[in-house]
Amino acid sequence: MLEALDCPTFKLLPTETFQYAEWELHRAGLDYHLDITKHYYSVPHALARHKLWARITERTVEIFHKGKGVVAHMSGSANYATPPWPSICPPHTVVTPVEPQPASVATPPPTGPIPRS
Repeated sequence: MLEALDCPTFKLLPTETFQYAEWELHRAGLDYHLDITKHYYSVPHALARHKLWARITERTVEIFHKGKGVVAHMSGSANYATPPWPSICPPHTVVTPVEPQPASVATPPPTGPIPRS
């Protein structure tokens, strides 16, 4: 009876294992980073201040905007570590070190008193 009724409806087991994931709604900051589980994850700068969905698994964090995948990151291990990717930032946000000028160059010559009328 089992072979006659149930066997034709049996399906093979999936080849991929089940992957547990949590979904959270976040808003990207002005610096276009999301704070997810004590880690910072970047998104394209055009999505700054937008509401984005994050799919969080054991190994990855995927970011979605209006149902479309935007970016996927590996899960971080150090809490609140600074993102090491300045190359993806727009040029106006990258901080470049400035060498101090010698005191003789930094101080302009005296101009004298200001004329008053």
